[in-house]
Amino acid sequence: MSESEVTELSVNASMMKDAVDHLTEIAVPLGLRIEVDGDLVQFSFHDPELGWWATTACRGVAAEPSITQGTPVAVTVPRLVFREAIEFVQLDPSADTTIAVRDGESVQVGATAIAAAQSWPEIPAPPRLTRGSVVHANVTLPRGPWEPDEKVSFTAGGVHVTALGLVLERFLARDIDRVAMHVGDSGAVLVGATHEDDRDDRLVLIVPVHVES
Repeated sequence: MSESEVTELSVNASMMKDAVDHLTEIAVPLGLRIEVDGDLVQFSFHDPELGWWATTACRGVAAEPSITQGTPVAVTVPRLVFREAIEFVQLDPSADTTIAVRDGESVQVGATAIAAAQSWPEIPAPPRLTRGSVVHANVTLPRGPWEPDEKVSFTAGGVHVTALGLVLERFLARDIDRVAMHVGDSGAVLVGATHEDDRDDRLVLIVPVHVES
């Protein structure tokens, strides 16, 4: 997909604001990854040092369905600037707006255009989790407390894995005590979500683990 291609959705501004605020309950990132795929807008944060992701999403209506099919488009932008743009849109009583993502370059929210963030690395896409990559769908997490740099070993689906206690606590602090383990080309991860009724509203955490051979 060329950098000149743009994907547009009509999205409720309040839903976008709630999604961004939900994400910042777990972290307060400088940058925010915004991806449009079909009628879904996904917001993501990644901790490059510890390796974990947090994502959430909301749905809209495709402005031109033929454009939104195929490869997703994404961009990393300053979180605060993006949130301010949503608040500006909310001054319109209809609270519906068009979000347009130019892949790797910018996002436009209503009349506000926001260029890709240059002061920190581009946030990578969360791992693509397929049904075939699930090793165990119901892993019970151990409980701390642990030291911040303590490595915690436990069994997941008959496999011995190790993860940082500091990262595991991200799950437990949000009452996520059961997760799924996926193994793909990039390694093994634990995946858990909060318990909202609407799956799109859930905060999904993706935590890397080391699988002992």
